[in-house]
Amino acid sequence: TDVVEGDSVTVSCQIDSNPAPTSVIIVSDSGYEMILSSSISFNLDAVDRYDSSEYYCSAGNGIGDNTIASATLNVQYTPEVTLELESDVDEGGNATLICVVDSNYESNVTLTTPTGSYVE
Repeated sequence: TDVVEGDSVTVSCQIDSNPAPTSVIIVSDSGYEMILSSSISFNLDAVDRYDSSEYYCSAGNGIGDNTIASATLNVQYTPEVTLELESDVDEGGNATLICVVDSNYESNVTLTTPTGSYVE
């Protein structure tokens, strides 16, 4: 599921068993873990990029092995850009600028100089 950073998300397990499950556990690849007793869902308020993960629901009722299902949460966010100068440069010398972009999905990057020229 794709969501935008800041959105609220409900993670829920849809369980069909007889008897009802005695344990429900939700874990994620990012380290989140919740043991549910009275409900089979929880809310993530104002998700951020670090909530992007595969979430797993494990349910058991004492009959056979626990059953596991999964869903992917993909949080999209505004690119963060930093510009780094590789070394000190004398006037008239060459400079190497490094543009570092952190984004979810590929971003278009354009570097504009004070004279108005640009490099993609």
